[in-house]
Amino acid sequence: MPLNPPPWTFKDCEIHDASEQAALQRWLPLSCRQISSGRFLGHYREVDLGSFLLVNECQNQDVVKSAVTPQGVCTLSFIANEHNLERFSQYRGSSKSALYLLPADTEADILAPKDIETIYVKLSQDVLMEKLRTVNEPFFQLNPHFLQVFQGAKHIEKLTESVRVMQFLASQTINTQDLLKMRKPFLDQLVLAVDACDSVIGGNALDMEDWYRRSYIITQAKHYIDECLHKGENVSVVDLCEYFQVSARTLQYYFQVEYGLTPISYIRIERLNRARADLLNPVRSDVTVTEIATQWGFYHLSQFSKDYFSFFGEKPSQTLGNALG
Repeated sequence: MPLNPPPWTFKDCEIHDASEQAALQRWLPLSCRQISSGRFLGHYREVDLGSFLLVNECQNQDVVKSAVTPQGVCTLSFIANEHNLERFSQYRGSSKSALYLLPADTEADILAPKDIETIYVKLSQDVLMEKLRTVNEPFFQLNPHFLQVFQGAKHIEKLTESVRVMQFLASQTINTQDLLKMRKPFLDQLVLAVDACDSVIGGNALDMEDWYRRSYIITQAKHYIDECLHKGENVSVVDLCEYFQVSARTLQYYFQVEYGLTPISYIRIERLNRARADLLNPVRSDVTVTEIATQWGFYHLSQFSKDYFSFFGEKPSQTLGNALG
């Protein structure tokens, strides 16, 4: 007689491309791009317990993640090792002692450095806020529509330890009740960790007016670059300056602050990532590296192969060959 499946799902995946990291998180429309050079290797663990979702991820390259949370759900995230998060939307350089509340229907842009290990919990925003208001009346005043950063969290290590235990139990086919019994205590532990924080937002926020303008230009520039690339059109810094009526120096400053890259480098990395996506997922069995490279504006094939190898740690022919089997 077959055993009943456990009342949760568990994923434990080694990943070899930033796009895989995004694809695994099916609940969220997420874009994930590698922006540092080297062969990508990451690890993704997920425990879906119905009432909430636990996600633990890390990678050996710098990545940029962009997403908008769906209506009704929020995430609480924290850093599980000794690395600092480079940037979470408008907040920079926050440390392991911070909890990040990303509300429902909110855009996020994250610059995650290599080797950082992050954990987030996805759950109903109404459920979380009700619990927070139960333990602390001032939370009645909190109706988040933007990213909230809770500074001075004192129980990150205990939260991380609980996540490790739940991941272990989820990986087993026995002791199902042990994991289910941990759901409520873990949520309570999460709420108490938020309540014990020293301050909300704190002093790490950038000047908001400057950030809003920079964020708007960067977001629109990314959309403009995306449209041009999909049309097969080359896009230059001059095009961006003309379209947004900003100087090249301003544009360079914005990209440097947000991503640590020049606009030209960002566009080149976007083209390389899109070429890699097509090499990893060939549309035909007879598709060639040349066809894919030229589609994304790489017309000097020897230089494309060098750049691709330098950035991803393997030749484009290897990527395509492995995908075709």
